[in-house]
Amino acid sequence: MVELSSGEKAIGSKWAFQIKRDADGLIEWFKARIVAKEFSQRPGFDYLETYASILYSATIQLILALAAIEDLHLHSVDISHAFVQSDIDTVVYIRQADGFQVNGPNWVWRLNKSLYGLKQSPRLFGRKFAEVMHLMGCIQLHSDSCIYI
Repeated sequence: MVELSSGEKAIGSKWAFQIKRDADGLIEWFKARIVAKEFSQRPGFDYLETYASILYSATIQLILALAAIEDLHLHSVDISHAFVQSDIDTVVYIRQADGFQVNGPNWVWRLNKSLYGLKQSPRLFGRKFAEVMHLMGCIQLHSDSCIYI
């Protein structure tokens, strides 16, 4: 928490609520998270780049075909809370969400990590994922940057 100085602008935030249900449709738990209101971000101030690597459909088809031909077993990975694992590369201030006011209206959050709803979150996660894969000894393909060997 920091006090917003004059000349600085904070991005809005809001609550995102979900109801998680089991196979029978009964409520298992309630989920809430704070997300950034990305429409209030300004290019060049709040973010510099927004691109993110995507896996080509032809690459998926090629991998599935090779696995079938060579009788290989494939594994996939789902990363929990992917976007909030990334370090942020610019100074971003987020206004406190409704119902969560600490210290008054001029106090905002200065982000150290990325947050759902930020335009640069996919790019930051891709960069963090690439760093981790390189540390594990994997090599990124030039033809498809989402594939590591």
